[in-house]
Amino acid sequence: MKFSNLVDLLHYRSQNQPDQKTYTFLQDGETISSSLTYQELELQARAIAAYLQSINATGERVLLLYPPGLEFIAGFFGCLYAGAIAIPAYPPRPNQSLSRLEAIATDAEVKVAFTTSSLLVYLESRFDENPELARRMHLLATDNIASDLGADWQKPTLSSDTLAFLQYTSGSTGTPKGVMIAHSNLMHNLAMSHKSGELTSNSRTVTWLPFGHNTGLIVGVIQPVYSDFPVTIMSPLDFLQKPLRWLMAISRYKATQSLAPNFAYDMACFQTTAEQRAMLDLSSWELAVSGAEPVRAETIERFVATFTQCGFRREAFNPGYGMAESVVGISLGLKKQPAVIQNIEKAAFEQNRVVVAVGESESTQKIVGCGRTWLDQKILIVNPESLIQCPPEEVGEIWVSSPSVAQGYWNRPDATKETFHGYLADTNEGPFLRTGDLGFLLDKELFVTGRLKDLIIIRGRNHYPQDIEFTVEKSHPALQPSCSAAFSVEVESEERLVIACEVKQTYLEKLNVDQVVAAIRQAVSQQHDLQVYAVLLLNTGSIPKTGSNKIQRHACRVGFLDGSLDVVASSIHKEFNVIERQVFPERKALLDTSPEKRQGLLKSHLQNLISKILTVDPSQLDWQQPLTSMGLDSLMVIELTNLLEQSLGCSLGSTVIFDYPTVEALVDYLVKKVLSSEPSESSQAELPQDDKPEALSYSALVAIQSGGSKPPFFCVPGSVGTTFYLHTLALHLGQDQPFYGLQALGLDDEAQPYTKIEEIAAHYIEALQSIQPQGPYFLGGHSFGGKVAFEISQQLLSSGHQVALLAVLDIPAPLPNQPIRVDWDDIQCMVELASLFGRLLGKKLEVSYNDLALLAPDEQVNYVVEQLKIVNVLPSEAGTKQVRGLVKVLKANLQAMANYMPQEVYPTRIAFFRANEVHPWDAATWLSDEVLRDSTFGWSQLSIEAVDIHFVPGDHVTMMVEPHVQILAERLRVSLERAQAHVLANEVPAS
Repeated sequence: MKFSNLVDLLHYRSQNQPDQKTYTFLQDGETISSSLTYQELELQARAIAAYLQSINATGERVLLLYPPGLEFIAGFFGCLYAGAIAIPAYPPRPNQSLSRLEAIATDAEVKVAFTTSSLLVYLESRFDENPELARRMHLLATDNIASDLGADWQKPTLSSDTLAFLQYTSGSTGTPKGVMIAHSNLMHNLAMSHKSGELTSNSRTVTWLPFGHNTGLIVGVIQPVYSDFPVTIMSPLDFLQKPLRWLMAISRYKATQSLAPNFAYDMACFQTTAEQRAMLDLSSWELAVSGAEPVRAETIERFVATFTQCGFRREAFNPGYGMAESVVGISLGLKKQPAVIQNIEKAAFEQNRVVVAVGESESTQKIVGCGRTWLDQKILIVNPESLIQCPPEEVGEIWVSSPSVAQGYWNRPDATKETFHGYLADTNEGPFLRTGDLGFLLDKELFVTGRLKDLIIIRGRNHYPQDIEFTVEKSHPALQPSCSAAFSVEVESEERLVIACEVKQTYLEKLNVDQVVAAIRQAVSQQHDLQVYAVLLLNTGSIPKTGSNKIQRHACRVGFLDGSLDVVASSIHKEFNVIERQVFPERKALLDTSPEKRQGLLKSHLQNLISKILTVDPSQLDWQQPLTSMGLDSLMVIELTNLLEQSLGCSLGSTVIFDYPTVEALVDYLVKKVLSSEPSESSQAELPQDDKPEALSYSALVAIQSGGSKPPFFCVPGSVGTTFYLHTLALHLGQDQPFYGLQALGLDDEAQPYTKIEEIAAHYIEALQSIQPQGPYFLGGHSFGGKVAFEISQQLLSSGHQVALLAVLDIPAPLPNQPIRVDWDDIQCMVELASLFGRLLGKKLEVSYNDLALLAPDEQVNYVVEQLKIVNVLPSEAGTKQVRGLVKVLKANLQAMANYMPQEVYPTRIAFFRANEVHPWDAATWLSDEVLRDSTFGWSQLSIEAVDIHFVPGDHVTMMVEPHVQILAERLRVSLERAQAHVLANEVPAS
């Protein structure tokens, strides 16, 4: 049965299924407050349409300004029933300018606006701010229209080309463009979704997407009528306040499909607890569509891992791609097929070429497919300059030919011709919709890679802004997700990178600008090998966005250049002309200087040299940072190394900047090892053996940070026994806080590790008392180390010493009802070591149990050694003894943890630092629901007073690395300073 328009279709549903309840609204995201049957909807639509016809509004544009609820649906269909043209929009927020609304109303010559009686007075007061807008546009509450007015309704004359609605979209709020959607475009797109999703009357959907957005309009309002299935609706705000509501509705109403942007799936993972997830049944969810923004592979993996236990299936995840210019959907995935994720070579990709990689490595990146074309639609990849179709291995502009493609932009013939009338230069085939998006086709799957106009090209390399933005948003917890823009500006004839990002409301008052800016610069440098010219931290909610909530990068760029952005703080590199400054001194000049002055002279000249390469004033750089965090990309590192070699008459090697990453470390190395004597004939400054990380030497006490006037903090690492991952925490605690790690006996594979926590604690007490014989002591431990630190405190207290602070980092207390027992063989230990180091470094090591089991024991260890060297966990000279030692320590510590139960407890004051997230591996091995239900993980039973609980972003492992470790350090510093203050006041401290 075919219908050419929605009016005929809804009438058919109303006549044949009058009492079928199609729409249900959840007032608070949880409670049913209203519903609509087909017949009720048609009666309301007829009454509204009759009113429009009574004021001769057929063909006129009607602005829809509704709050979340079912009134919008009646208003929208009322426009269709009158032959009027609906314009979905959003009511302005109290603090929001009317500029966008004014621009839409002016462009479309709107004379009528619909709303509800509950919103009428507010909107009238807002319209009074613009007398011209109030004079031109009549505002009406449709819920006040009498239902009996529908008797006067006259069916309009509709053709396939009759416009159904205008969807306003723009790259700038000052120049909105109304996409003209005809009934034929709409019906074709609905048919595509119906076909690809295998939708039936047994389908059910849940949505929180706003109806002012084309995706929310189609998913929540129109598709249910077309495909004849019920929809449960909640407000976007109710979802954002509590993402669990979305999943609870899917579970409760047995939804078969639900669509949301990528960020929503992340929120569902991060803002639900294991206890809450235990209540969910997602087994009915067949189609979890992700669209409206780039789909991240890690989001898919995270969501699947998090909700598999709730009955969610990987094959339900279904990425798609679309835009308002083609109603909503352009490409859609195959139902019941897993999302297509490809590994491609980064270097080729930066040159617009597609090379599929075998496996993952640092030189590859994951990209998620967005489905394929359906029905009689055609997708091409076209070179945007030559207008010739690209070969399969090239990235180009996505062009679409389809009955879904809109009629053009309202009253904008030039823009319509540019976007909707694309023709191939060699065959003259067309017209095509030029999407402005870049992508490629691989085995019929469409991969979307970025926007053509937003592409950032620096030093001949292509950078997709959304990738940089993703890195930025993860760099520091103060930054608002999905509210950043990366773009380039020309400075001194060179393209430079600018980052603009919103700050979360909760961080505005006490924003550590230097810390946030440094985190952004470091993350972008590390992940994208780019220097950031300017960082703009914006007020919450102020970054320019389109009506469909997409970041307006062009508007951000304009705002940066004209100074109109709402900037809270900024960091902009001042251009610095170093040509007139003294050039870097030659080796002989440095050797002729007294040893006392040589180091200072070298440091000063090195700073000037780095400033010259970065073209940044030296005063703007933090010289305590690693050099790469300042923005030195790989080309700049090579340039710096070459200049040093030329000036000093030696060969430094390609890794010297990474081996000695700060100015202080590099100067110290150059003075002691390069300038200590005349160079040999080879002029080769090798990295001395004793300057490399020690592979096999052992000392229980590791001086990670020995300077500073404060009492030392002693920290025990997790069950692997090595302290290497504690360095970042020490760095962020500040240089004035001495920080000592306590590493396990047996890492050298020679001494036998202890198998009892009591023995480990006694061993560590002997080590720490070698530098601090008397208390008060400041102790801490992460994971297994938290239990060791507790036992250290017990032994010290029993000996009459004072413990000022015990900081426990994310481990359950040693109580009889929550033992942690893990029994692993050597192979499993190696697999778990690789997994742990991978999680710490944000990398995946190719180590699996099945692969190792196929190898001989020596080959197993050799393979793991090489994998750990690749990611710099082990120094280059380390051998199998290092891995054997790690395995031996891990097994011994697991045994010690399983058997540890304090017999006599000396209560102490405890600060407990708990990770906000639960990694699936942790939940499966040691973090039970019973433990999670207790916010203190049981430590309240061992503390002399209420446990001081600090929640830290990240999971059990990632809380220890960037960016989350910055928050951990900040909160640990507060506990340390409070305890230190109490000690100075001769009090027993509270953590």
